[in-house]
Amino acid sequence: VDDLKEEKYLVLVTKFFDMKFKYKLLSKFDNLDEDIDGVLINSENFGALNLLQHRYKEQVKTIYIDPPYNTGNDGFLYNDTYQHSSWMSFIYDRLYLSKELMRDDGVIFSSIDDNEVANFDYLCDSVFFRKNFIRKIVWQKRTAPDMRTTFSDAQEYILLYGKTNKAPLTFNKLLLTEEQKGRYKN
Repeated sequence: VDDLKEEKYLVLVTKFFDMKFKYKLLSKFDNLDEDIDGVLINSENFGALNLLQHRYKEQVKTIYIDPPYNTGNDGFLYNDTYQHSSWMSFIYDRLYLSKELMRDDGVIFSSIDDNEVANFDYLCDSVFFRKNFIRKIVWQKRTAPDMRTTFSDAQEYILLYGKTNKAPLTFNKLLLTEEQKGRYKN
């Protein structure tokens, strides 16, 4: 009990409990929205994004998405062998709904690999506009071969966009080298 009291934001998966327990648990909160510090939705993303629109429209500050890379070998039950045009339509709908949830100073981080990075960048430009592009972060996979000795697909990308130009420049400055930071004035 003491451990549970110390872990103020511990996630509790209620699907393993009966409805009586769930209602008893919920009755302990006077204002659930004020007492929680986040929302966890376990759903197909398009359905979840539609569900959230009314309650959270223009309130989300940060979104991180990791869409299917369209490789066909992710190891989980999810169709990710689309034709490029179908994949783009699939992703566009989700990006658009995500933007609707974001505050004007909100940002979205999106993971992607070489298979669809060009198409994904195009989609993000279409939804968030190129002027709101903040940064493309390139990172090396942990299991990557030594890139000095062979060509490889050792890297993946995280594209960072702001909803508007009000997205904090702080994100941009944090991701720049010292020389690059010198180009920006506060």
